[in-house]
Amino acid sequence: MKDWSDLYSQQDPEEVAWLCGRIKGAKSVLEIGSCHGNSLRLFAPHLASGAIIRSIDIGDGTDWHEEQTWPPLLKTISDLQKQGFDARVNLRNSKAPDAVKWAEFWAPYDFVFIDGDHSYDGVKADWLNYGPMAPLVGFHDIAYQPREVKRLWAEIKATHDTEEIVRSRMGIGLVTERKHG
Repeated sequence: MKDWSDLYSQQDPEEVAWLCGRIKGAKSVLEIGSCHGNSLRLFAPHLASGAIIRSIDIGDGTDWHEEQTWPPLLKTISDLQKQGFDARVNLRNSKAPDAVKWAEFWAPYDFVFIDGDHSYDGVKADWLNYGPMAPLVGFHDIAYQPREVKRLWAEIKATHDTEEIVRSRMGIGLVTERKHG
């Protein structure tokens, strides 16, 4: 069984703590791209009791150890349910129309976290499909050079009110207002 003591394997602890402070008390969260579900485990203690937690993950990925990601993600969802959260996962590509409809069923959310497809077209599709479902939208890897989230993040910052923290090579950005003036 996986040792959950190292939940920060894909996140920087300072960046996550900053984000958790901004979503404290949220009653509903949607994460796009959950991998093992570590971010959901990190968010959960900061959410309202019984919060709605939804995850959309492609479900056929492998991690850096070449292990499938969906079994640990399903375990995370089960553990969150045992803690009293209304947690569910949809294992499909976030760009699939059925995935968007599934997420819309529980919308609006207090917070959406986008950490799935890191190509420009993929992250932009997630932003356009899921961003309108919440007043706060977070992005992971806004500073990570090989990934194209950085490019979209620069575009978003030009037209939206944002906050960000970059204490690692990854960084987290938060859209706090839909559009300027």
